[in-house]
Amino acid sequence: MFANWKPKLVVIISFIGGLLNYLVFFGIDAKTIRDQITTHYLFLIAALAFTVIFMSGIYWWWRSSRVTTKNIEQKVKQWIDAFGLTRRIVTNEKLHFGIQVSIPPRFIVTIGRPKDRPSYLTLVSSFRLSKQQRVLFDKMTEEEKMSIYRTIRLECGRSKIGHHMHENLELLFIHKIIPITPDLKEARVIDSINEVQFAANVVMDTIDGLIKPPSQPPSKEASRPLPTSEA
Repeated sequence: MFANWKPKLVVIISFIGGLLNYLVFFGIDAKTIRDQITTHYLFLIAALAFTVIFMSGIYWWWRSSRVTTKNIEQKVKQWIDAFGLTRRIVTNEKLHFGIQVSIPPRFIVTIGRPKDRPSYLTLVSSFRLSKQQRVLFDKMTEEEKMSIYRTIRLECGRSKIGHHMHENLELLFIHKIIPITPDLKEARVIDSINEVQFAANVVMDTIDGLIKPPSQPPSKEASRPLPTSEA
């Protein structure tokens, strides 16, 4: 209650001082106020009630414009829709909420609020090797595999993005964390989605160059790592 008491004291004193000065300016003295209260007390009660409602409305309006953990899900949905992206709700017992966003032609990122870190948003994209790449990777020596791991870590470091690899590259995750703060804006979330997409494309192209099928496939999309909805 007494935290940050100085700004609270300033607000109270300035309100009382301003009110007294307005009364003096309009020539309203203590006797006038007493007479009006006695004669029109119902109007006074109504005026006070509407003033409280008015101030509460301003406060709620101000709160609704600021991002909180309570309204972040709705805010993220609005921002995704405003940017013209396709989304769907995903359920995960580890998340307060999850929203899967699809970006043409085939990029997928899941935005969620984890229960173990409720003050943060996580953006995750995952993908796995194609069938051709899976066959080639499984035939590699441990030294060759370690070289691929190191290259992936290097590219993620250059992109300043987090990552996690399952054993033998069964699944690879690209992820980013955003603090949920009152000043969080649409631009920050959209930029973060683009950053995850950029990093995922860099890693997938890197894997394409490291694990290349001996014969040229009909199209590049047939051999490059495949995005998944797992996050």
